[in-house]
Amino acid sequence: MSERKPTYEELEVQLSRAKEALSLQSAITTNMAEGVCLIRAHDGTIVYANPTFEKMFGYAPGEIIGKHVSVINAPTEKSPEEKVKEIDKIDVWRGEVYNVNKEGTPFWCYASISMFEHPVYGKVQVAVHIDITERKRAAEALKTERAQLLSLFDSIDEIIYVTDMDTHEILYSNKAVQKAFQKPLIGEKCYKEFQGLALPCEFCTNPIIKTLNYQPYHWEYHNPLLNADFRITDRVIKWPDGRDVRFEMAIDITERKKAEMIQKILYQIASAVHTSKSISELSEVIQQELGTIIDTKNFFIALYNKENNTISLPYYKDEKDHFETFPAGKTCTAYIIHNDKSLLANNKKIDELVQSGEIKIIGTIAKVWLGVPLKLGEEVTGAIVAQSYTDENAYNEKDLEILEFVASQIGLFIERKQAEEDLKKRLEELEIFYNATIGREGHIIELKQQINELLAQLGKEKKYEV
Repeated sequence: MSERKPTYEELEVQLSRAKEALSLQSAITTNMAEGVCLIRAHDGTIVYANPTFEKMFGYAPGEIIGKHVSVINAPTEKSPEEKVKEIDKIDVWRGEVYNVNKEGTPFWCYASISMFEHPVYGKVQVAVHIDITERKRAAEALKTERAQLLSLFDSIDEIIYVTDMDTHEILYSNKAVQKAFQKPLIGEKCYKEFQGLALPCEFCTNPIIKTLNYQPYHWEYHNPLLNADFRITDRVIKWPDGRDVRFEMAIDITERKKAEMIQKILYQIASAVHTSKSISELSEVIQQELGTIIDTKNFFIALYNKENNTISLPYYKDEKDHFETFPAGKTCTAYIIHNDKSLLANNKKIDELVQSGEIKIIGTIAKVWLGVPLKLGEEVTGAIVAQSYTDENAYNEKDLEILEFVASQIGLFIERKQAEEDLKKRLEELEIFYNATIGREGHIIELKQQINELLAQLGKEKKYEV
């Protein structure tokens, strides 16, 4: 039984419906905001372009029909034929394409291209183009601005970095960060690299800055890995991908902190000058106060007697040796006193000085020895010494500078306390002599006068009416 053929009237209806569908499709493509074109696959000829496409590429209505697709493709690494083969392998290709208009001006589009069988033209590409020139220009401007900003950050000597606030991943670190930590850190976890921790920091300020509506948060922190103090500014900023990230700038205030600490130390020492009863007691305060910034576990203050070329130690705290007085000779202490020169020496440096005949070793050799001259005006009156028997890295040049500064300030304090002790000793001697000469009025009057004078020098009231 053969299939019934449609009647003429039925064919007329089908044709009418087809015309209506084509008319609707034509109306849609004609009025689309996107540029649409059809390209014959086997020869790359443009067979259709909607008004938006013609306007986008600068052609008059119908002018681009029949032209090869290469007229709209800006030169790239791949030919139009290669692109056709690439698209033919997949259902839909989407991406950015570099086009060129009729005047030869290149511009960027985002395109969606697919293949289908056309009843008239056979296999064709249907390409939908959206002009993204302004978006690309804005993106490039943003990229340039970001590059300039990061370049500016790199030129700043202070630590600057950016992290993801949820994953703690380091997104950016300037050259100062890489210099401080001696390696690139992008992609690593901030708590691991900056703090040496296995988990996020308990003191992380992310919860705080998230509530501050992009305003800065300031705080101070001592970083244990760098052994440095920082004044930190944290804030939330927008990253180029639109997410909120943590921005941090850390200004090194270690020197300021040390200066403040030194001033505090000097104040405490100055106060101890008036309250301590002896050089030994004053020296103990000096050791304790200096111990807040450097290692003073093994520490002594030496005073030099020029008349008999000896060194006395009114204060001496040491794990290995104990001396009270010794010939200056060629000891390390005598070396800095005679040369008016500070010395920071490890075993190698000490050995070099021994081999050159400049010093001779007495007592236990330290891993590192730090000594600075103690001066009154221009005259070297002694030395302040700290040493370590276990850690050759216990002191550095910064510690030497600190000790030099403190020594320059406390020389007068020690001298005053020494003079005080000398006066007290002389007073005691006179008192003994006075008691031994009772009944000898002439001598007594003279002694009373001397005692009153010594008391006046000590800032005390006179004891005798003469």
